[in-house]
Amino acid sequence: MIEKAIEHYWYGISHDIFSEPVTSYAELSVEALEKQIPKKVINLGYFYGYATHCPACKGQVEKRAYGIKDKYCRTCGQALDWSE
Repeated sequence: MIEKAIEHYWYGISHDIFSEPVTSYAELSVEALEKQIPKKVINLGYFYGYATHCPACKGQVEKRAYGIKDKYCRTCGQALDWSE
């Protein structure tokens, strides 16, 4: 569903269907929607615990005690995929 919405917004943007400021709003919408699609965390190996980073902003994300993992980056809001 998210991918379809992004596709429609990009169609409108690329074909100059929207007028300003709607084009700007559509671009912001695409950016926000893309952050809702989980992306794999970047695992940089072991350094006083596993260093894992957000794939979007490269900020550090946490896998805390008891297996609790951040679902979203606390810095940029990117949805995170912790699967192997």
